[in-house]
Amino acid sequence: GTQYLLVFIITLLTTIPHPMRLTLLFTSISALIHASAAYGPIVVANEEFSESTGITCSSKVSVDCTFPDANGDLRSCIAEETNGPFLQIKKSDCVNYGVNGIIETTITMKMCNENTEQDFIFRPRDGTYFKIATEDYFDGFLETDENGVVYSLAPANAVNGEWPPIFPGECKTMVQKYKFDVCNKPNKLPFGVQMQGNMNTALTESRNQYYGQSYCYAYVNRKNVVRRFPDDIEENPNALASPAPLVVEKNSNVNNCGTKLSMTCEFEFNGKLYSCIHEEEEDARPVLVSMQGECANNNFMATITLQMCNEHSSDIVPFFEDNRLRPLFNFDGQLLDEKDIQDGNRYNTVMEPDNATRCKTITISREIDACRRKVPMAIRIYGKTPDENGVICRSYMYREILMEKIVIPPPILPTSSPTKAPSGPSTTRPTNPPKTPDEGLTSAPSTSPTSEFCDFENVIITEVADPDISPGGWRYRYTELRFLECAGKFITDDIKFVRWPLNGTPLSTDLQGIRVPNDGFIILCAHMQRFSNLFGAGKCDIEADGNIDSGTANNPGSDTVAVVLGTPSDTTEDSDIIDIFVPEVFTDGRAVRKKPSTRSDEFIPSQWIVYPGDNGKNTVPPSGMDPRVWLKPIIITEIVDPDVNNGNADVSYENVPRFIEMYVPNEELHGEVIEDDLKLVLIHGSDTEPTFNPHVVLKGVDVPEDGLIVVCNDAAKSKYQQLCDKVNSSLFDDRQGNFGCDRAAIVHGDESSYTIVDTYGPLGTSCGATHDFTDARAFRLTNATFPEPTWEFYHWKIVRGASPDICDPHVWTDNIPATNCNLVITEVASPSGSVDGRFLELYSDNCAGKTIGDDFELVHYDDDGNLLNNPLDLEGFTIGDDGFLLLCVKEEANVIYGPNTCDRVVGPNTPADNQGVETIALLERRKVGDPVIIDIFGFKPSDDTSNFSGGKAIRDPSATLPSNVWKPEDWLIIPGKDGEGVLTVDDMDPREWNEFPLVIVITELADPLDNKLNRFIELYSPNKRNYEIVDDLVLVRYEGTSGVPMGTPYINLKGMVINPQGFLVLCVDGSTWSNNQCTSKAPPTEFVGTTTGMMKIAILAANVPRADAEIIDIFGVPGSTGSNHNFSDGRAVRVRLSEKPRAVFVRDDWIIIPGSGSGTVSSGLFDPNAWIDCELFGCAADPSPTPPSPPTPTPPSAPSKGSPSAPSKGKSPKSSPGKMRRRRAHLR
Repeated sequence: GTQYLLVFIITLLTTIPHPMRLTLLFTSISALIHASAAYGPIVVANEEFSESTGITCSSKVSVDCTFPDANGDLRSCIAEETNGPFLQIKKSDCVNYGVNGIIETTITMKMCNENTEQDFIFRPRDGTYFKIATEDYFDGFLETDENGVVYSLAPANAVNGEWPPIFPGECKTMVQKYKFDVCNKPNKLPFGVQMQGNMNTALTESRNQYYGQSYCYAYVNRKNVVRRFPDDIEENPNALASPAPLVVEKNSNVNNCGTKLSMTCEFEFNGKLYSCIHEEEEDARPVLVSMQGECANNNFMATITLQMCNEHSSDIVPFFEDNRLRPLFNFDGQLLDEKDIQDGNRYNTVMEPDNATRCKTITISREIDACRRKVPMAIRIYGKTPDENGVICRSYMYREILMEKIVIPPPILPTSSPTKAPSGPSTTRPTNPPKTPDEGLTSAPSTSPTSEFCDFENVIITEVADPDISPGGWRYRYTELRFLECAGKFITDDIKFVRWPLNGTPLSTDLQGIRVPNDGFIILCAHMQRFSNLFGAGKCDIEADGNIDSGTANNPGSDTVAVVLGTPSDTTEDSDIIDIFVPEVFTDGRAVRKKPSTRSDEFIPSQWIVYPGDNGKNTVPPSGMDPRVWLKPIIITEIVDPDVNNGNADVSYENVPRFIEMYVPNEELHGEVIEDDLKLVLIHGSDTEPTFNPHVVLKGVDVPEDGLIVVCNDAAKSKYQQLCDKVNSSLFDDRQGNFGCDRAAIVHGDESSYTIVDTYGPLGTSCGATHDFTDARAFRLTNATFPEPTWEFYHWKIVRGASPDICDPHVWTDNIPATNCNLVITEVASPSGSVDGRFLELYSDNCAGKTIGDDFELVHYDDDGNLLNNPLDLEGFTIGDDGFLLLCVKEEANVIYGPNTCDRVVGPNTPADNQGVETIALLERRKVGDPVIIDIFGFKPSDDTSNFSGGKAIRDPSATLPSNVWKPEDWLIIPGKDGEGVLTVDDMDPREWNEFPLVIVITELADPLDNKLNRFIELYSPNKRNYEIVDDLVLVRYEGTSGVPMGTPYINLKGMVINPQGFLVLCVDGSTWSNNQCTSKAPPTEFVGTTTGMMKIAILAANVPRADAEIIDIFGVPGSTGSNHNFSDGRAVRVRLSEKPRAVFVRDDWIIIPGSGSGTVSSGLFDPNAWIDCELFGCAADPSPTPPSPPTPTPPSAPSKGSPSAPSKGKSPKSSPGKMRRRRAHLR
């Protein structure tokens, strides 16, 4: 069959030298060209999913077209290429199709409600249609099926204002027979389906309220082209080209200003010269025809000469000074360099008649890519004569080098292929998607400017801008329109661009008669000169009556704008809207439409990204504006400079696995190729401009299915293997140790002209600023999926001390890998008279300089033990390089204690804002069960041992392990519960955790009635355990009326060890007390306490007794013979709540028995090594037992983590395992 002949020809061609190859190709093509129509049916379907609050909409439309060939087999009249031909034939062969070239097509169109839940009823609105658009039936709206049964979603069939609904699982199908002439114009058979409306039962109750939340849209359209070739095409692939030389000229006399434009374009093929343009602009004949797949071998060199001339008389001289009015020569979308203009002319030089400057001429040579379909060229004169009443001189000329490729036909299907039209379309998504707005940035729309049909209403608003610039910022405002067809055509429809100022009458700019530039954009700017100075000449097309009070482009960020058909009304409701934008305020920013989007006569907020807008987006400076560019953006999601040397300087930076991760928010691009001219660049140090040497080209990159693109250096490639999509070591390694101080950006364009699409880090800031990621990884929060040309710090987290193992290329999540940090509370401060000076200090011995990845949370309780609001989620907080995490209440603390003292300012009413009476607990949240207490300060409401009002609480440095119960003995409380003395901010020591002085007091003196050898003196330290005394301390006694301590006996306490319970008990040798109860035993003659109960005992700061030594603590009044301290035959016990040492005896601190001679105490009632203040032998609590566990805290209302956020079309942006999107409120 034909397919075997084709294989033979292609195989043969590969063995033949190039000059002969094309000739042989076309001598064989006559046997194939008639077979170009693919066997039918081909179903073209377009499925569109939209998602909004609680409402999911799924709709689908499809088209199919078949016709029978001479054998009765069905062929498809839909091309496999979206804009390609379904039939390629020689002119003489066309009559062999159908009856004398008239084929009978069966067109099947379908729209379906794909939802299955019974409440999801699709309710169509204006714009829902089946359509066949042809020359003789141009409106193309179908209201009956092939049997004459009326079916329409048109308003005429509305019942009580409601159009017929489409119920869940239901499809509406339209089948039409249409006779099509393949021998004559028109050369296309376009048809399409559009499904537009809302899907929600609530619409029956409140249409307007829910319109934006349930909007459904699906659209498919095919042009279905027939291409006819001359009969001699096989002998002459240039049969449609005109012979050279051919000069194409255009004479113009606009405003009596005579001009002449001319073009020549010539190329040689097989020894003959051909013209690569045609005489008439509307002539769409190709100048070269190639077999697809062979076109690359047929590239040719073309010589192009472009000329413009002044045809004025000598008394009127056109003068071109202003850049916006200057002439231009343009080839393939690029302005030709004026240095190539002959005779030394420039674009802005005077063109005088009748001398050497009358004409400007430029000649260039270019290689033409034969695989392209069109290569455009243009000449423009647009200027004003210099006299006082100067007139506008203008003329424009446009031509295209048009080339054609003959599509290789598909294999012949088995004879069992269907012989009649199918009943409906297939449910399989086609390989080639339906027509959408153009995929490129600046290339012309797919419709040729010379097409027979041009829908000027196929226009959308793509950008409305109010750049953040001063002074005179209004002069830089602009609006961008995109014509999805009609590039290079003059607008013939009565179309206007309209702005409705707040509380004002509408302003309009008439677009009729304006030529749509070749890139399809029309820019309306408020001030041509200022706009051109900022963004470049030629970027603005229309100065829209610009002044500070009026002008359609002068939008202050608050006005509705629309493209309108006909004359606008005072309200949008009464205007014939083609497309509309109704803003949330974008002052000092921009509103940019997502690509792809479709025009709508009702505003669809989900199609727009508005800056500043919501989600914390910033204002946008000019560097973030992109007039004449509409792209599918890419955002930076992670930038990594990991710590490979435990915080020390990296020895060899090329061994550090560095990478930058990016994400494509538009899920339709996942699995596709990036077509926009995007580049990844770095901005070094404090620079404000990116460095393009080196850079990473993103255009042409295949986007992985998860939408993530990772660029690595060689070390990262070695570490992460297939997770690296591109490798460019120079980008990273050339920066050595400075990479962590750089900024990264995705830009559109090149060094000469670029726009910042997205960026990490603020421009023009030095290292050490908020963006510094040295030895760290910075990742974007997953709810910030929009591009940010101005960086927003609060949309990012920086994980300090991140090792390569916790970095996660190709995973985008808000989760920070667990760091297993050890954390303890070390200090709580509430200085007297300074709320601003309050802080909470924690310490980690294993996470210095790292970002916490553990699920830690700080909570606090009031006096009554009630859980308070405003807990602190510590995940993502970075511990200082010194191991401390200091949480301050106010920014003023960095003034009080010094710059950068605080790691985080967490605000009032948080656990850091402690008046001295609140309990603080460090919790760890678990996946299952209640949070677990890791460490706690205080225990409410059981006692008052943690009250530090007007002071501070410091943890004993020896108590390094966290405790889930309150241990007062681990803390030094100043001023303490007795309230004596206060501390100011000058007494605070944030970020220091030093050994605090030994506190030791006398707690009991024993003189038992029954056995004087059982006398003992008990000392206690509230802040030391298992501690060897290193200070010079002596225990002395005073006797009688002497105010001087006795020289002997005394006991030197230095070197003695305080036991695990905090006691040091001094006993008499021979006592019945065990060694576990006594720290030491001394002979009676050497024991300080071997005297009557009238003795006075003191601890002195000295190595021997001295009268001038400082008294640390004392029982009794030296020199006094009074009885208020007499404990003869009994005991003296310090009141349990009096732990503070006394240099002066306070009687109320003691319980003395027998006191004034009443009662005695025998040995069996004493308790060395325990502090029980017994009065009448009723005992208070012992300090040494473990206090009861605090209540299990109720999990507080922590910042929401949310559920994984789904993108707008209902699927996760990360399809690979482990990709989870968690939303967390970010603490500022």
